[in-house]
Amino acid sequence: MQRSSSVSYSVRRTRLVRFIDAIGCLIAVVSALEIGFLYTMPQPYVWESSAVDSVHVLLVELQNLWHQHRTPKAIPPSRKLLDGHCSDILSNVHLATSVMSDSAFARVKKALTSAGEHARLCYKTPGRQSCVLTAAQTTSAARDLQAWYHDPVWAARLSSLAGEPLYPLDERRFRMAFTTHQYREGSFNAPHRDSARTDSKVWTVILGVANNSTSHLVVEGLSGEGEECTVEDNAALIFEGGERLHWVPTLIGGAVRRTIVFLEYTVLPADEVKWSWPWSKMIVNAERIFLQ
Repeated sequence: MQRSSSVSYSVRRTRLVRFIDAIGCLIAVVSALEIGFLYTMPQPYVWESSAVDSVHVLLVELQNLWHQHRTPKAIPPSRKLLDGHCSDILSNVHLATSVMSDSAFARVKKALTSAGEHARLCYKTPGRQSCVLTAAQTTSAARDLQAWYHDPVWAARLSSLAGEPLYPLDERRFRMAFTTHQYREGSFNAPHRDSARTDSKVWTVILGVANNSTSHLVVEGLSGEGEECTVEDNAALIFEGGERLHWVPTLIGGAVRRTIVFLEYTVLPADEVKWSWPWSKMIVNAERIFLQ
């Protein structure tokens, strides 16, 4: 009788393990879809599709549900220069100030800080906690931002800093070409490299919109130590986000907010850029789901 009970328990346990593994597989597929398919949908007709946005939110919420009891990743220490800026000592990291006219930036700041409060796409995983507006949602809130992203004068200034010609993506094909990110109390972004979703080399631009917290972008230095890179309002940090680790420490305080716009520029003109499925990112996500 005792042996029968033991066998029965073993069978139930095996079924439970298989069920958990099946759920893990489902979440891995969900994560792959979210990263690979929805981020890089090439059909222009999805540009303002509320249905696609709803599916995107659902996939992210499923990931959040899976990760809700997992421990957030550790945020490495960083240092702040007592004099100067991180761009003064880091290669291929550049700071541009007063990147938009005062009037245009004032409109962008007001619109995006407000819109960020109502963002539905919110990540709560061990690797990040923040809310995001897609390119279409960002444009809907602040047309000035879209115009600036495609401004040839700004592109020329950006190219001069990078040392090579840079071009904006077509956000109708790449719905995350530029995105608004709002960090709130407890929000963070663990060390990561930006995953390219194109066949072109990509440069990352971080536009400072508003920040009343003590948390700032941190970029990995030559020694591996993190260098705090303050990005003030209406300033932009330009660096090779796919090559350098970077992160945002946890925001602490009651009413803290950090709002930035993440933008991607390629070394190929928009009509020559092709989208590519980010297999490496999908594999990393699957490993994180099963092994962490």
